[in-house]
Amino acid sequence: QILLLDPPEELIFHAPFNEKCFSYLELTNPTPYTICYKVKATATYRYFVKPKMGLLLPYSQQIVQFKLKDGKGDKFDKFKILSAISPNCSKDLTQLWEEIDETEMMQSKLTTNFIGEWKLQQDTVSSLKPLVRRRSYWFDIVTIYFLPLLAYFVVSFLLFFSN
Repeated sequence: QILLLDPPEELIFHAPFNEKCFSYLELTNPTPYTICYKVKATATYRYFVKPKMGLLLPYSQQIVQFKLKDGKGDKFDKFKILSAISPNCSKDLTQLWEEIDETEMMQSKLTTNFIGEWKLQQDTVSSLKPLVRRRSYWFDIVTIYFLPLLAYFVVSFLLFFSN
């Protein structure tokens, strides 16, 4: 590993989930080389990441701040931390990332976790997403709710007239 992450797997956001909700990631360079890093997200519109990219001098550390926008996050959001040994420290970081070969990059993935009292809409919206995306949504409702009720009435009807 050319870059150590703390926490290593999961960013934790604590309630209240408002404009002051932050999580932090500590990046550590344990090598004698300068390392460049870049943070990518599956949902960039939900988070401010500061700094998104940078250089870590040998044996140094950097704190990356993740700020939740508008109190809206999703437990399925993920972050990817790309890192590589910097071939040239004097170049612009954007240009530097264009020149780095993908085979030389190290990737680390972080998931998100929201701890504390979450608004009802978070769980409701997350749980309904798979149902809303499917075309058979109404069929599922009929199958789950009305079919057992119909079976109950049919059995009751048959039992009533069989006596």
